[in-house]
Amino acid sequence: METKTRISVQDRFEINELIARYYLANDEKDVEAALACCTDDAIISGDFSMRPDHQEEDLKKIYAGEPGKKRHLMLNHIVTDFEGDTARTQHLMLVIEASLIPAAVATSQVTDVLKRTAEGWKIAEHKITVDPSGKWIVQMGQGIQNMIETVKEKLS
Repeated sequence: METKTRISVQDRFEINELIARYYLANDEKDVEAALACCTDDAIISGDFSMRPDHQEEDLKKIYAGEPGKKRHLMLNHIVTDFEGDTARTQHLMLVIEASLIPAAVATSQVTDVLKRTAEGWKIAEHKITVDPSGKWIVQMGQGIQNMIETVKEKLS
């Protein structure tokens, strides 16, 4: 996979650093820090969802569906397309359980669309495709979160 235009070492470094900061924020379930890595209209697509007009709310739901402490690791990161102020990247994400026994709980293919802004590179789209071996864990976490939301609504 060749990029259309040669990407500078500085841009490549800043992009890698951005995604690393984003995953560190996810490890801590820090909504504010995660959103600081995103454009104002950023979305998450694929097996998770974050809408541009509900970023904080949607990110909190994603975090709630991931019980305990997790570590999100970026592997095999490549820039697949780069032109002007837009870059497209791909990498594998490995999610490790960190609260009990260290164990891999999911792997995913991630495609990001990044935009250069006045503040530097930001994530505009973060597409997560969970591998089949981890889908049942994701579905279970989302199901538990949905049950909690239903109970909260009924108690209100």
